[in-house]
Amino acid sequence: LTNIDLWGNKIDDEGAVILAEALEKNKSLKIVHLRSNQIGDKGAELLAEALKINKNLEYMDLSFNGIGDKGARALIQALEINKTIVNIKLENNGISPDLLEKINVALERNRKLAAAS
Repeated sequence: LTNIDLWGNKIDDEGAVILAEALEKNKSLKIVHLRSNQIGDKGAELLAEALKINKNLEYMDLSFNGIGDKGARALIQALEINKTIVNIKLENNGISPDLLEKINVALERNRKLAAAS
């Protein structure tokens, strides 16, 4: 299993706990679609912690989840450690433009690393 689509499944922070635990252990997933759920900042923080451990995931869609700046900061910290994820979709969340730019810079760095290897 390399791709999982959980789009619109009403996953909230509690569900993000289970997802984060699974991502920490999973060695095969490359793509995770979590668009249009209710993950929020706490859920984003949990997923960010999982990204610090997971070294296989390349793409995550977190659009339309109500993630704000607190969750974005956690994702930025995760991207300082995780060099394999090359795309995180964050459309229609409450993240400030400056933090979105920091995430994009980190993802671009990861894309360059992936292209070089």
